[in-house]
This record gives sequence, structure tokens and C-alpha cells, in this order.
Amino acid sequence: MRLGYAICAYPQALLPRMVASTLEPNDVVVVLSVTGYTPEMVESAQIARQYGAKVIAITAMNSPLADTSDIVLPITSRETDFIYHPSSFPLRHAGGHRCVSA
Repeated sequence: MRLGYAICAYPQALLPRMVASTLEPNDVVVVLSVTGYTPEMVESAQIARQYGAKVIAITAMNSPLADTSDIVLPITSRETDFIYHPSSFPLRHAGGHRCVSA
């Protein structure tokens, strides 16, 4: 279904910080981090908020990422050393009216 919104996903850590600085008050950022302590994710959320975007975090409660976010969808998960089990996820950007891509 097409709703008329531009959606972008960034699978690595540095690009979301650059894109976050292009956001506007009509934009929404969804950040996924199991622990909420991943520095790149926290910094991306902080930058997005500085530019007026709303931040929704899917992360652990009482974490730096949760504290930075407008809305928190709490999750709990134990980290594991099993290499095929993902332990954190990159920033996902859902732009209100546009998508900036490299």
C-alpha cells in the first residue's frame, strides 16, 4: 500500500548521523537498539531532535537512547555471543515528506 511517505533505511552507523542533520519538524526517526547504549544511535537521535524531528526508539527502558527519544517502545533482550543472532539494529528513518539518499 502506498501512503505517500518517503521511507529510508540506513544499515550502517555513520550515515544516519549525517542524514539526521537534514531532518525537519515534519520528519520522524525510528531508532532500533537492543541496549540503547550504542553511541552512534544515541548521537543520531540527539541530532535528529536538534533539527526538530520526532524520535521513536525501540530499545531498553532507562537507557540513553530512551532518554533522548520522544516515544519509547520498550524491549528487553539478553545479549548473546552467538554470531548469527543480531544484537542491535541500525537507525531507520521515516521521512514525513522526503527521503535523502547518497
